[in-house]
Amino acid sequence: MQKDDHFWTSDNFVILTPTFDQTDKPSTINLNFDLSKLFTNYDEVKEAIEDMGGVVKLDVVKNGAKGLDYSSPTTLKYDKTAYEAGAKQPQIVATITFGGKEYTKIVGTIDMTDLSGTWTAPTTRAIVLSDKNITYDISEGFVWKDKDNRIMWKDGAVVKDAFAEDVDPLKFYGLSEPTYEFVDKDGKKIETVYLEFVENSPNKVQFAVGQDFEFFKDEVIYVKVIAESRWGEIANYNSNNIIKLTIPAKK
Repeated sequence: MQKDDHFWTSDNFVILTPTFDQTDKPSTINLNFDLSKLFTNYDEVKEAIEDMGGVVKLDVVKNGAKGLDYSSPTTLKYDKTAYEAGAKQPQIVATITFGGKEYTKIVGTIDMTDLSGTWTAPTTRAIVLSDKNITYDISEGFVWKDKDNRIMWKDGAVVKDAFAEDVDPLKFYGLSEPTYEFVDKDGKKIETVYLEFVENSPNKVQFAVGQDFEFFKDEVIYVKVIAESRWGEIANYNSNNIIKLTIPAKK
């Protein structure tokens, strides 16, 4: 079998590139990959070897990854709702055997174009809660775009404009909307009695305790916007996901 050198790196990596049904306002993503196309002569070699009584196999070693299906002869399928990376990246293993003896073995590591997208945070991530009678939107200015710069989520809400009608762009990639939690200045989750997230609007906070009393000491609380991707790291996300909230003391 001959590797197609266009698709293999010098250290035997292959990178899968999911495709869409259309570039403008896509509605579906293809996560099925025919691994036989990584070789220039797979079909010819398989037919010739089997005619001579040999066996050609194209296997996938999942290495602990979940959400991968390789039940068809050469097609690797990713389930975007279940995929989880394993301890190591999956591998493709191509072998030719005669009478149980292995004569050819080609091993490659399978990678995929990162579908995690890019994160943008507002320039100022500090809010002074000076009015106890209102709710405060803590998500304003945060934007999550896909790998092709389409906006998927912005200011606390899914944005569907760049995708086909009725397509949720986060679900399109097997992702979920960001969530929020109160944290300390180091990003560790905490509980606070003074603030709470607004029911059914988790991107907003309101006073829980203290709205009926003057504060004579500043109270500083942080909120972390939690965005996660099953495909890898979201670019620019780390260190750009925390908002500082200050309940000011009476002057």
